[in-house]
Amino acid sequence: MSKVKNSVLSGKKLDIAVLGMLYLIAILYAFLFGGTPFGKALYAGVILTLPPIIYLGIRKPKNWLKIGLGATVFGLLFGMALSYFAEASASWTVVNDVFNFRLFGLNTLEEVLGHGMMALLTFTFYEHFLDDEKIRKLGKRHKLAIFIGILSIAVVIIVHNLFPAFFTSINYPYVGIGIIAILPLVLALYKHPDLMKKMGFLAVYFFILYFSIELFAVKFDYWLYHGSNYIGWVEILGLRFPFEELFFWMILYAPTIVVYYEFTLDDGK
Repeated sequence: MSKVKNSVLSGKKLDIAVLGMLYLIAILYAFLFGGTPFGKALYAGVILTLPPIIYLGIRKPKNWLKIGLGATVFGLLFGMALSYFAEASASWTVVNDVFNFRLFGLNTLEEVLGHGMMALLTFTFYEHFLDDEKIRKLGKRHKLAIFIGILSIAVVIIVHNLFPAFFTSINYPYVGIGIIAILPLVLALYKHPDLMKKMGFLAVYFFILYFSIELFAVKFDYWLYHGSNYIGWVEILGLRFPFEELFFWMILYAPTIVVYYEFTLDDGK
């Protein structure tokens, strides 16, 4: 029993080491090619997310139906609604650098795909390191999750088209949408304190990842902060971004979407 346990631990330590190496390669790529035609945000995102996903998939079989649906719902659908709200409220603006059009007049395809890739990496990482999947079939609430994702897109688009000034009239819109987004996470941790350790490990790993991305994004203008309605700013190495970006995205984004995933598409355990 002890030998088996040590073997498993060694395997996971190896996987973390390989992910660290892939992360450093991706950061080196972003540094070397940033500001060039090869260093566009979407390309850097692909280099940063897809190799770890492929590696983890090779290392251990995954339930790709569940992971893929999770990335579609909580990455593409929820990400589309979030990015539309962000653009409409001037919380942030993503620059078109690959596809020269915007979905529904506001969403860049780059950002929508970026949310999808982030979610796919998050759920793959979670299933590999933290989840003990005993039930492979989709959770009972998966249809509800899909419905809410589609509904959230429809609501923000309809409201913005009927009342164009509504989103820009909201005080601290990034804080507002961020608090709404993390409420299920807070509730889950309150009801299931045992999740704290899992969510903490997840938050630390993805904070390192997203913090690095943010510095490159600000430096090379992958996305911009034209709004002034933030609760504060963080400045590092001469690069500035809102405190909301640090708190809601870098620290809490991965744990938040994992809670969505766990309690709708997975078994809630």
